[in-house]
Formats: sequence, C-alpha cells, structure tokens
Amino acid sequence: AVNNLNPRSIIRPRQVVLVPVGPKRPKRRPRLPARGPVHLVEMGDTLWSISMRYSTSVHRLCRLNDLHPRDKIHPGDRIILPQSGALSYRVKRGDTLSGIAKRFSVALKDLLLWNNLSPEKNLEPGTYIKLLLSGSPQDS
Repeated sequence: AVNNLNPRSIIRPRQVVLVPVGPKRPKRRPRLPARGPVHLVEMGDTLWSISMRYSTSVHRLCRLNDLHPRDKIHPGDRIILPQSGALSYRVKRGDTLSGIAKRFSVALKDLLLWNNLSPEKNLEPGTYIKLLLSGSPQDS
C-alpha cells in the first residue's frame, strides 16, 4: 500500500503522503439540453448498437451529441436521437407500450394506432415499432 496507511491510520498535519494518479481520462464535453428523443445509455450499449436500435447511423448520433465515433459512452449518459417525423424503435426485454409512449411523449392510443396493436399486446424483444414524433420526449 502506498504510504503504508490502512483505513484506521491517522494523517497528521504536515505529514507527506503520496497520492496515486490513475490514467488521465479525457474531458467530457458539456452537453446542451436535449432537444428531441433521448436514449438513456445502459451497460453494454455502444454508439453502434444504439444506432441499430433506432434505425439511424453512428455518424448522425455523433453529430447530434458532439461525439467522435470512437468515444466511449457510459451507463447513465443521455444520447440525443434524431428527431424526424418517424422513428423505428427496437423493442427490448422489459419494454411496455405505456413505457415506450411515456419515454417518447406520445399518447398510448396513438402508439397503438400507428402500429395496429391492442393494449393487451405483449411486445416481443427485437421487434420494431413505429413512432411519429412531434415534440421532445420525457427524460427516462
């Protein structure tokens, strides 16, 4: 252990201690408030997997989020998605129609209409549903 200290050690005034420094992390650019749909990054997400899920390109995601294609993203990051008239959303395990409607700030009845679904319909992971967007989604 550096400095031969343990959790119960007391550091006294004027005592010299070494502070280990890890690898320097690149500074994260401050992001502007999201305008449009947002994806909340989860463990295992990459820009490529997000682009596939929302039927867009990595280049477009990078442009919207001031990122480079090789930048790392972390769980909890918010990725701004393209805001266009229509968006194709890939359903993941645990998604519900009401949860998707809330995430993208659309009415559940509209989501059902656009996709010819009934409220009782169970969503299958990997299937795509259509969203017609006109405003900003709620942060999820």
